[in-house]
Amino acid sequence: MRQLFPFLAFCLTLVRCTKEEKLFVSLDSKHTGIEFNNVITESDSFNILNTEFIYNGGGVGIGDLNGDGLQDLFFTGNQVDNKLYLNKGKLQFEDISEKAGIRKKHPQQWSSGINILDINLDGKADIYVCNTMRANPELRRNQLFINQGNDAEGIPHFAERAEAYGVADTTHSSNAQFFDYDNDGDLDLFISTNFMDRWNPNAFSKKITDGTAVNRDRLYRNDWSDTLKHPVFTEVTKEAGLIWEGYSHSALISDFNLDGWLDIYVANDYVTNDLIYINQKDGTFKNQIASIFKHQAGSAMGSDVADVNNDGLLDYFTTEMLPYYHKRKKLFLGPNNYSVYINNENYGFEHQYAHNVLQLNRGINSETALPLFSDVAFMTGTQETEWSWTPLMADFDNDGNRDIFVTNGFPRDVTDHDFGAYRSSYNFLIPPMELQEMIPKIKVPKFLFRNNGALNFEDYSQKWGVALPAFSNGAACGDLDNDGDLDLVVNNINDPAFVFKNTASDGKQKNNFVRLKIAGETPNSEAFGATATIFYGGKKQVAQLISARGYISTSENVIHFGLGNASKVDSVVVRWNGNFSKTVTQIPLNQVSVVAFESARPRAIATATQGIFEEIKPASLGLDYLHEDKDFIDFDYQRTLPHKFSESGPQMAVGDANGDQLDDIYLSGSAYADGTWLIQTREGKFLQKKIACKTDANKREEELGVLLFDADSDGDNDLYIVRGGTQHPSGDTLYQDVLCVNDGKGNFKILPGALPKETASGQVVKAADFDGDGDLDLFVGGRMLPRNYPKYDRSFLLRNDSKEKDKPVFTDVTKDLCPDLEYVGMVADACWTDFNGDQKPDL
Repeated sequence: MRQLFPFLAFCLTLVRCTKEEKLFVSLDSKHTGIEFNNVITESDSFNILNTEFIYNGGGVGIGDLNGDGLQDLFFTGNQVDNKLYLNKGKLQFEDISEKAGIRKKHPQQWSSGINILDINLDGKADIYVCNTMRANPELRRNQLFINQGNDAEGIPHFAERAEAYGVADTTHSSNAQFFDYDNDGDLDLFISTNFMDRWNPNAFSKKITDGTAVNRDRLYRNDWSDTLKHPVFTEVTKEAGLIWEGYSHSALISDFNLDGWLDIYVANDYVTNDLIYINQKDGTFKNQIASIFKHQAGSAMGSDVADVNNDGLLDYFTTEMLPYYHKRKKLFLGPNNYSVYINNENYGFEHQYAHNVLQLNRGINSETALPLFSDVAFMTGTQETEWSWTPLMADFDNDGNRDIFVTNGFPRDVTDHDFGAYRSSYNFLIPPMELQEMIPKIKVPKFLFRNNGALNFEDYSQKWGVALPAFSNGAACGDLDNDGDLDLVVNNINDPAFVFKNTASDGKQKNNFVRLKIAGETPNSEAFGATATIFYGGKKQVAQLISARGYISTSENVIHFGLGNASKVDSVVVRWNGNFSKTVTQIPLNQVSVVAFESARPRAIATATQGIFEEIKPASLGLDYLHEDKDFIDFDYQRTLPHKFSESGPQMAVGDANGDQLDDIYLSGSAYADGTWLIQTREGKFLQKKIACKTDANKREEELGVLLFDADSDGDNDLYIVRGGTQHPSGDTLYQDVLCVNDGKGNFKILPGALPKETASGQVVKAADFDGDGDLDLFVGGRMLPRNYPKYDRSFLLRNDSKEKDKPVFTDVTKDLCPDLEYVGMVADACWTDFNGDQKPDL
């Protein structure tokens, strides 16, 4: 159904095509009492054309704020006020915002992220709200609402104390994470910052990694005050090494390298890379993402952490903006851009791509003590979910596998190519509000991928009833009705919030579950950073507790495991940061169990092991050779190439060049450069020596395949050089191969007339005596017909017809001996071997 236009999907959600029950039911506000609507009011001076972050939306917080065992809801608003809804049971809520005292200090404040936790250790949940957007820093002050307890009606009341606690940050905060980074037992504070500090945030410029960037995140250390009887936070950003710039939309806290110290993952938008700050265990961090992820999401938005394949390792999902619908791909995506790819390297950025990434954890590299990841988004079909914000990985059907829910939508398709072309032509002729109304507005359905196990995900958005079109940002999950399954709450722009009731526990064949409330050691009583692993029936699952998930939102502070039809849990292992663990047996099913820190013991940590190889610095042996290619942009001639074909070198040939019985190495030269000899000395070191085997005055020939063999039967090694690449048009004489003869002392010169005239772009040369006359003949493999991929160039069988010593001559006998070899394909390599044991070389 997703091939239909998005509004049809909405229509289909209103019609029961079959009697199959939906897993989720969208509850009406008349039932829930939740009328929150994050309305954005635009004007000629405040709209998407001049305010980039106007549609970044609000978050959702789930937590028990009055201690009655029911999860309450907090919504952050941008131009509307924040709202707190008290859970009255049966999925009915009461708006207590005014009574509770959680309203914005000023109506112009623009709220974003939300955290719910007990920050002052009094046993009551407090609220931390991030504020952003406005130019006036006073309007950007984050707010900390300290829970003062319940009144006679059970309504909690709050007092704003951000200044007193030192957390009234004004740095365009998008969201926050509370965690213990220094393992001193209390909760410190990380704040993600997203500030538009330049006209074009996608323009390449020198990476700012010295802590001077305005758009860098913040770290606050928790310093408990005995005098004040509450924590006071001190900013330690720069001294802690959090010095990289970035447009941060979300952050995750996780122990990436399993050393008992919590690390920080930051999802950054635009050209700035994501970050993984590895905890150095001395109060500082080091960004090591380049050694952990092979690539990243381009415009990274929300992020979540969970074990999606139940191998006991935590995986990571980050959302991006790749359209699902074919037409929308054509409207929004640009062509593959080689300049961007090269600029990433030139400016020191890691590679980023415009799609969601699902980073599968492959375990710790024993030599580096860092984890390795593989992006399996395309493999799992989770790579494209439109302009996406929140990802939540949770087991919604309690079958033992974590599913993936994604919110999406952007009120105006400002990146629409048709609108962009129109705007560039008439921007100064049309009033802003009139121009804005020309931007397409399309609501797209939400996505929910069911995890069938073994990385097999299936789009169940329609089947499970969440494919409602809306402009949705923050979202959170939790058991709102205490029935043992996870409900969903979504914050929408210009639409009432969604409350999805999960019916997994309502059916006759409902699955079992385990819910764990992890109690940490005071002062980290919330146990943020702890992981729980359950073992049952030969299976295992692992989950982590963190203070915020997805996008600017906080889900319930409970670890939830679905079990399918398993009737018993053998054991639960809880690991707290700081290297403490505890094993618990006799865990009851289908209820919440508390696992306390008492009797936890120190645990072993992952360490690097000694490898079997010893690294030797190349320079110490004279091997400090660097092959350089002059940048030729193949894509200027063929835009749909899978990769460049002009940079296939260097290739190497090994043999004795100067008759001293030591192996030397020849490295083929790229276009505009000579090849290089590495001549071995008696001490096992090498001396570099250039060799002039090019005839063009500008050395434009590209050397690829090289072979050392005795072509003229004089007892020394001669050098055959294959010319190839795509830098020149097909048939250019610069593709003519050459034979360089050796004088026995390592001096080589081109021998004219030794090879037949040919202009094929080649790749490889291999020698064998295929005619059995005692000398070496050749196979030369052709590669791509220049600038005509995937067409391929000629290959050759060259017979050695030398009659006189020192005067080698080779003849093209391909048509006579094997005409099928003339155009055998784009040859990458070849090997002569006696395949059938008849004492003759086969190819």
